[in-house]
Amino acid sequence: MALEALKCPRCDGDVDLDDNQEYGFCKYCGTKVQNTNFKIVKVNIDKSTNIKKLISIAVNGGDYETAIHNYGKLIYEIPDDWESRFYSIYYSQLFNFKNDCLNIPKVKYSLKTEDSSINVTIESVFNLLEKSKLDEKTKKETYDTIGKLTKKLFTEVIEKNAMYKHELNSYSNYTKNMEMLKSVCNTYANEFKERGELKWYEEFTNVIKETFETYDKIAKKNLDSASKTTKK
Repeated sequence: MALEALKCPRCDGDVDLDDNQEYGFCKYCGTKVQNTNFKIVKVNIDKSTNIKKLISIAVNGGDYETAIHNYGKLIYEIPDDWESRFYSIYYSQLFNFKNDCLNIPKVKYSLKTEDSSINVTIESVFNLLEKSKLDEKTKKETYDTIGKLTKKLFTEVIEKNAMYKHELNSYSNYTKNMEMLKSVCNTYANEFKERGELKWYEEFTNVIKETFETYDKIAKKNLDSASKTTKK
């Protein structure tokens, strides 16, 4: 650290102080000398680190609503973080599904924070991930994680809609829900395709074709059973 050569106001003797010394004493007369060049260093707390800790606690405890709220704060602090955006969407989808198994996932959510309201889309997740500085291997592994988590959730949504189809009151309502989910699956499939992730493009295309067809049969069967029960 640089030494500051100051003069004693009483005897005019030299007083040498470091930058980080707020004051010192004259070695000749003992007078206390204030360091006019002293700089108070303010410690900036990394908000994102604290927020991530809160998110981890919330997720581990199954408190997805709190996790989502804190992801909104994290995105506010780090707007270009693809990871925060993806998991804010994923946990929003999961939270809604856990509270209502017939709730259809979306590709866009509005996150409320104390400071603002932030719109997050799955398109922005893929765009930011593509622009990130991750090496190709890590980027591919990340696409795999997104694909696995999302496909598993979507398959569960399709299954529950089929199993509890009678709660939708009519087959037309069930069909409406499935059409909405098909649109969401298509969005994911096209995003994967645009990034050259053909494996996941095919996976989500198969969700639309095979999984929908399988559970559609279950839904029709449940509808018939529910209709017969009602007539009796």
